[in-house]
Amino acid sequence: MTKPHRWVVLEGVRRSDRVGQAVAHGLMGGIGAGIVDVALFLPGLLMALVGGFIGGTSRQWALSTRVEANFELGVIRRGRRSAAFHDLDFATLGVDGAPAHRLLELRFGARDKLDLVAPLRDGERILLPHATRDALALVIEASSVRLPVDRYDPQGRFARYNFPENVTREEAIALVLDPPAPGDSLPNGREG
Repeated sequence: MTKPHRWVVLEGVRRSDRVGQAVAHGLMGGIGAGIVDVALFLPGLLMALVGGFIGGTSRQWALSTRVEANFELGVIRRGRRSAAFHDLDFATLGVDGAPAHRLLELRFGARDKLDLVAPLRDGERILLPHATRDALALVIEASSVRLPVDRYDPQGRFARYNFPENVTREEAIALVLDPPAPGDSLPNGREG
């Protein structure tokens, strides 16, 4: 009989919520866009609530959405979606809010397989527990994260300008282990 593989929960890491981000930006972007986003958001909210009551308890939902890593197998998963560490190929730094109270998030994953977000810092407060930051740094270290290359710039000389939110593997590891405080410069050249 084989020994079961140990899965480590990456507490605080979650799936990327592109629809929620779009709704939030639409509500903040203007009245016309906000009305359309609310009109699209309300049916989705209703379906989520009905699905929650019909589908079971919130504990089941939480178990299916937690992010786990298995260092023996070299795999990270969220629910039924999984990717090998070496398949993780992108990392972007999201910055939101005023410089004195900015929110930093590292979005990473494997294109078309897995899209995850690790909230790093909210103002002065580091959001991920120390054990999660260490485990996530090991996952990113084993990944293939690098700056994307544009077809018109195959050597990547202008990658920083073409893809300003993207970070390298080394920068992603540094961000996870020691997220920059408000006022510190960011690896992608943005100040704040």
